[in-house]
Amino acid sequence: MIETNLIAKLTSLPKIQQFLLGFGFYLVIYIFWYDVLLNPITANKDIGSLIFLPHGARFLVIAIFGWIGFWAIFFGALLGPLINEEIVKLNSLPWENYLNIWHNLESLSGALCVLLVLRFLHWAKIIDRWRGDLFIHEPSKLILIIFSSACINGLLTNFITSQSSLGVETSPIRVIRYVAGDIVGATYLLIFCYVGYKLWLRFIR
Repeated sequence: MIETNLIAKLTSLPKIQQFLLGFGFYLVIYIFWYDVLLNPITANKDIGSLIFLPHGARFLVIAIFGWIGFWAIFFGALLGPLINEEIVKLNSLPWENYLNIWHNLESLSGALCVLLVLRFLHWAKIIDRWRGDLFIHEPSKLILIIFSSACINGLLTNFITSQSSLGVETSPIRVIRYVAGDIVGATYLLIFCYVGYKLWLRFIR
């Protein structure tokens, strides 16, 4: 979805810059999704999760930067709620709200699902490389990666949530809602990035 020469420039950056870029990109997408799309109405019964844009950020960052992207996404998901509440919204909440093992596991699972799918498809020789190339000429592989990682993450996240101290009940409908939200969110974000990049090339560069 994004031009190969841009990907080459991104992957040639120093590792610390790759990490900060991936971390910052995920954080911006998460805050936008949480503060704009996830309002009291859509938050009811997880309706807001039907367009989960951060899954697209997971895919883009990990597919471009590999292991560095994985850690950028993990720490972005881990610190995103804290930064959004304490810095963006200026809400002073108890730190216990953020220091939760179940939240840490969910942050890990979201990034891990994308990484495992990419590595498995590379091991199975379905994709030539697992990082640095977004398969812009093979959209079927993009769809396969997004769909597979969304399915695994939907199952794993709901399992973690059901086992947490929050006592949130899970169900097949909730799993399907999470899977669909990851797929729709990732698709929307990829389209947005592609259109935005094309407009930047035409009118700004």
